[in-house]
Amino acid sequence: MKEKINKYEILFTKYSTLLILIRHIGSLIINWIFGEYLYLYMDIFILCTITPAYILIFHVSTFNFLKLGSITSIFYLILMILYSSIGYSQNLIIILLYIFLFPLGFLFFFNFKKTFILSFSILLIFPLSYLIKIYFKLEVISEQYQTLFNIYTTVFSLVLFFTYLYYFIQTNKLKYIYKYTLSNEIHIDEFYLIKPHIYSFSSNSTEFTNDSIYDDQSLYKLLFDRIENYMQVYQPWKSSTYNLNQLAKDLNSNHQYVSFAINKYTENNFKTYLNNYRLKAFIDVAKDKNEQGLFSVKEIYLTVGFDNQATFNRVFKNKYSLTPQEYLNDLKNNNV
Repeated sequence: MKEKINKYEILFTKYSTLLILIRHIGSLIINWIFGEYLYLYMDIFILCTITPAYILIFHVSTFNFLKLGSITSIFYLILMILYSSIGYSQNLIIILLYIFLFPLGFLFFFNFKKTFILSFSILLIFPLSYLIKIYFKLEVISEQYQTLFNIYTTVFSLVLFFTYLYYFIQTNKLKYIYKYTLSNEIHIDEFYLIKPHIYSFSSNSTEFTNDSIYDDQSLYKLLFDRIENYMQVYQPWKSSTYNLNQLAKDLNSNHQYVSFAINKYTENNFKTYLNNYRLKAFIDVAKDKNEQGLFSVKEIYLTVGFDNQATFNRVFKNKYSLTPQEYLNDLKNNNV
C-alpha cells in the first residue's frame, strides 16, 4: 500500500512539473512572437531552474523524493511571485488564477500549517506589484497579447487544477485506507470518488460482477487474509445461522467487498466457502471420534454448523463424491 501511495505522489510530481514546463515553453513562444523580451527572459530563467528538478524526478531512487519536491515547490513559488509581480503587474487577475492552485500541490509535501504559511505568502504579489508600478515604468502590453495570454493561462490553470485534484484524491484515499487497514479496519465505500463501483449479485449464481474493478487488488487480498484469519480463530461457521452480512459486520467492512474477496480467492460463493470450513471440521472431529471408537453423525454435523442431515448429506456428497456414512465406514476400515 505504501508503494502505491508513493507511486501516486511521484506520478503527481512528474505530470504537474511537466505541465508547468509546457506552460512556460508556450509562454516563451507567445512572448517571442509578440516581442515581449522581458517576459521571455523570465520564462527562460524559470525553465532553466525547473528543468533539472524534472530530470531528477526520474531518479528518485537516489534522491530524497519529498525533500526534492519540497525545495522545488518553494523555489518555484518564489520565482512565480517575482514573475507575476514584475512581468504581469498589469494583468494580475489571470495569473492569480494560476498561482492560487499551488496550495493544493503543497499538500503533497507539507502539513496543513506549512501549506497555509506558504499559501499566505502568495499575497506578497499585491504589494510587490504596487511598488513596481510606482518605481518602475513598464511598457504597456498590447491588447492582443493580453487576450492571448489570458486564454492560454486560463486553459492551463484548468488542466493543472484537474491534475492536482485527481492525484490529491487518489493519494489521500489510499492514505486513509492504509490508516484503517493498519488498525485492522477496512472502510472502502466512501473513497470511490473517481471511479465508483457498481456491484451486482445473482441469488442463483456464485458469480460476483462489478462494473468497475478497483485497480489496487491488494486491498482485496488484505481483506481476504482477514476473513481467513477470522474464520480460523473465531470459527463463526459453527453457528448454522451465520451469514454474509454478519461476517461483514464483524470485520467492519461491506458485504459486497467481503463477497468479492471470497469469490476472487476461492472461486466460491460465501455459502460454499462457509460449508467447506464445516466439512473440514466434520472430518477432523470424525477422525478423533474414530480413534475413540465413538460415532454419532448427528452430534458431529450439528456442532460444526449444519442444522439438518439432508443439507449436510447433500453438501458432503457434492464435495467428496460419497455420503457421510460411506466416508465413516471407510474411516472405520482405515481406508481413508
